[in-house]
Amino acid sequence: MSQSQPGSGFFSSYTLSPDWSNIVIAVLAFIFSIFTYINQKNKDRKTSAAQQEKEIQAASDAERLRQQTVRLEWYR
Repeated sequence: MSQSQPGSGFFSSYTLSPDWSNIVIAVLAFIFSIFTYINQKNKDRKTSAAQQEKEIQAASDAERLRQQTVRLEWYR
């Protein structure tokens, strides 16, 4: 074989077959997708907890303001 042919060269004997390389790429993509899913789920959980805290705070502020309004109307 001469060097000008597509299959010749130093690295041609050390490369993975197309079947193995596809499997390796698929496994890496699967692992990356699992990692991304877990990270996004954790971020969503933290965001949800923060949103619930804000809603609780807003509800307590609204109740406090309602009580102040009732007291002011009583003084009239």
